[in-house]
Amino acid sequence: MKAISLAANPRVLTKTIGSKKLRNAGSLPGVVYGNGEPETVELEAKQFEKAVKSTVAKNFLVELDINGKKSMALVQETQKNPLTNHFIHVDFKRLTKESVVIAQVPLRPIGTAVGVQLGGVLQIPMHTITLKGKPADIPECIEPDISHLEVGQSIRLEELVLPKGIVAIGQAKGSGGRSDHLTHDGDGQGRGRRSGSSRSSSSSSSRGRG
Repeated sequence: MKAISLAANPRVLTKTIGSKKLRNAGSLPGVVYGNGEPETVELEAKQFEKAVKSTVAKNFLVELDINGKKSMALVQETQKNPLTNHFIHVDFKRLTKESVVIAQVPLRPIGTAVGVQLGGVLQIPMHTITLKGKPADIPECIEPDISHLEVGQSIRLEELVLPKGIVAIGQAKGSGGRSDHLTHDGDGQGRGRRSGSSRSSSSSSSRGRG
């Protein structure tokens, strides 16, 4: 995962009133924690929104420049205003060269399954995947090839090809789960569906349509 450069400054205005003033001035309050003392910071809101749009990962790597002092960090958590959908706070986790982190990245299957071409439907119960490893080794997204899937076949979590040193975190092999599925028809249109049946921890599956 490539680091995105962000400039920040130590935050002077704190607490609720201070944070509100910062937001009104176009700044985004945040905190940097881990591997040292927590540090409150502020950065340009537009700069952070641009960084978010430049990557598909929920937790992404950044190089923070705080008054000329650079350090690596992971965007651990963000908060948004539910009405405006604008970011109102960000948590950064400070990293070292040996840091191991847990991050969520998108799961984007590629190809058209054989089963779909034969009239089946493609179910994708997982749209993100949680990975563990060194930040620089974690990819921005995982793109499994599903073109070989026939009706009734699936790709399980443990079958995904991951970079060296990266492991996927999820349900144990053979366990069942109940999840939301996005179903793709042969015409390429998708529709959300709630499945009431028990499913395995596969990332995608193709089944017949009766």
